[in-house]
Amino acid sequence: MDEQRIDAPGTDWRIDITDADIRDAKKAWKAACEGDASLARVQQLHESYRGLVQRQAQQIAEEFRARFA
Repeated sequence: MDEQRIDAPGTDWRIDITDADIRDAKKAWKAACEGDASLARVQQLHESYRGLVQRQAQQIAEEFRARFA
């Protein structure tokens, strides 16, 4: 049986970031800001939100380049 390990070199993984992911992250961050969350938690949620926005922008750019290359 010829099996490929999921962690084998050359295995490409892609996780699509959706608009719903962005919305959920933003809601969690805003709720933490308005609630009694610690500053560290607010900052952590903001970084998660910011990271998702950034990765989605990269994803859109990659899709654009792939489509029009």
